[in-house]
Amino acid sequence: MTVDSGTQLNTNEMVWESTPSVLHGAEGKVLRDGTQDGTWTVLLRLPPGWEIRDHRHTSTEERFVLAGEYTIDGVRCGAGTYQMIPAGEAHERATSAFGCELLVRWD
Repeated sequence: MTVDSGTQLNTNEMVWESTPSVLHGAEGKVLRDGTQDGTWTVLLRLPPGWEIRDHRHTSTEERFVLAGEYTIDGVRCGAGTYQMIPAGEAHERATSAFGCELLVRWD
């Protein structure tokens, strides 16, 4: 289920779903479906041992860590960390040794 204007979701009632292969084993709950306008908001769950290779972002990505932690460009990002990666920026490999839950927004 995705949000329409004025809609409220209880994410505890939503099912974790497989994400596109680019996210390598992560699961998500889509809060805002960006099919129409390119703006996505997703709860993302990274499993222990998760890894993604270095890449360049095609859109701006905002992340807020809710639980657990991940490491990107050698920097540990734990619960409460906010990160914004501008469109066009590249970064090195990202990993999560023990798993992580994030709120992610792409636009």
